[in-house]
Amino acid sequence: FHGDITIPEGSLSSRAMAAALFQGHSPVKYATADWHTSNMVMSSTAERQRSVSHDLRQQSHRLRNDTDNRTHWTQHTNTSRLQDRTDDIRMWIERLEKTLQDTENEIDKLTEHKQRAERCLEAKGLPLQVVLECLGLR
Repeated sequence: FHGDITIPEGSLSSRAMAAALFQGHSPVKYATADWHTSNMVMSSTAERQRSVSHDLRQQSHRLRNDTDNRTHWTQHTNTSRLQDRTDDIRMWIERLEKTLQDTENEIDKLTEHKQRAERCLEAKGLPLQVVLECLGLR
């Protein structure tokens, strides 16, 4: 041994005590007050760390719950909006299909009426030709 190192009471922190041990000095005799002081410091530090850790866990839990709620409601809102939009699109498709069908039916009816009108016009033209032919023969 290198001899006993005397340290005044209350002068060493726990780090200093650990450093003295790792530097190869012989074990230092510590006073009871040093041990109590060191234990109180470590205890209060550990308690503060536990408190901070607990607060952080609680804050994380609240944040996770808030995020889950916001995500749920955002998804619900977007799903509702998409459903409304698909309903609107479906309604417009049905309206356009009905309008297209009505337009095709109207075109068919107009074509039929045009053909009738052309036949009627041809039928009116026949007596005129007969009259003109008769006049020409006289």
